[in-house]
Amino acid sequence: MTRHHSSTIIGLAFSGLMLAGCSVAGVPSAVPGSVSTTRASTSNVPSVENPLPAKVLAGSPCDTALTTADLTTLIGTPNPPTPSDNAAGPKCDWNNASGSGAHIGVTYQTKAGGGLSLDCRVFVGIRDDLVFTVGMFISQGAASKGIDACTAGRDVADRVLTNIKART
Repeated sequence: MTRHHSSTIIGLAFSGLMLAGCSVAGVPSAVPGSVSTTRASTSNVPSVENPLPAKVLAGSPCDTALTTADLTTLIGTPNPPTPSDNAAGPKCDWNNASGSGAHIGVTYQTKAGGGLSLDCRVFVGIRDDLVFTVGMFISQGAASKGIDACTAGRDVADRVLTNIKART
C-alpha cells in the first residue's frame, strides 16, 4: 500500500467518524439517541482489487503499523504503545502523552477470517456535542448462522442508550 493510499484510507475513516450525527438513512438528525451505522456485510463488501500477501500482517501492529513520525503527526507525542491480543488478532493502542485524549487503535484481524463482513461500528448521538460508539465484531461461525454484526451492534447500542437514559 502506498502512502497515498494509506492517507486516503485514514481520511475516509475520519470522514466516517464525521457522520456520527446522521441517522441510519444518512439524514442529519438532532434527535437525542439518533443512530448512525457503518456496516460491512458480505453482500455489499467489495473485493480487494490488488490483495497483499497475508504475511504483511504478521507480528504486532505496535512494531509495523505506524512510524513515530506518523504517530506524532496524527496524535502528537505518543506514550509507549500498548500491545494486546484479542479474538480478532494482535492489537496496539497509542495514546497522546500530554493527556489530550487523542488515541489510535490498530488491530490486525488475522484470526477470525471473514474480513469486513464481521465488523460494524454504531455511533449514537446523545447531544449535538456528545456521542458514544459501539464496535461489534462477530465470529465467522456467528456470521455463517446468519447473525448480522450491525443488527447485533444496534441491539448493544440500544441497551447502552436505555441504561444511560435511566441515569437522567
